[in-house]
Amino acid sequence: QKFNVPTLSVPDTFQLAGGRKFLVALKGIPVKLRMLCAFPALLLTCLFFMDQNISVRLVNNPDNKLKKGEAYNLDMVALGIITGVLSVLGLPWMCGATVQSMNHVRAMAETKLNDETNEMEITQVTETRPT
Repeated sequence: QKFNVPTLSVPDTFQLAGGRKFLVALKGIPVKLRMLCAFPALLLTCLFFMDQNISVRLVNNPDNKLKKGEAYNLDMVALGIITGVLSVLGLPWMCGATVQSMNHVRAMAETKLNDETNEMEITQVTETRPT
C-alpha cells in the first residue's frame, strides 16, 4: 500500500446483520401473538390513512394552483402496497409527511406579491409527478 491507509473489510456475500433473513417467518409466530398485534396494526392503519389524506388535501389545495388532477385512490393503493411489502421485509414504514409535502410544493412554486392583500401568492407550480 502506497499511503498505508486502513481499509474496511467487506464480506463476500450480501447478508443482514446477525444472520437475520430478509422475509419475516409469519407462520412461525404464534396465533395468539398475531391476533394481539392486530389491534396496534389497526391503529397504525388509521394513522396512515389520516396522515396520507391530510397531506394530499393540503397539497392539492386550490391556492397551490396545481394543474394535474388528484390521485387519492392511487396514492392510498400505492401506500398500502408499499407498507405491506415493507412490513413483510421488516423495514420501516413511510408516511405522507405533511410538513415535507407542503415545503416541497412551496419550493417548486413561483410566487408574487399581491399588492391588495400584501401577501405572497402562488402563480405557478412546477409539477414533478408523472400522473
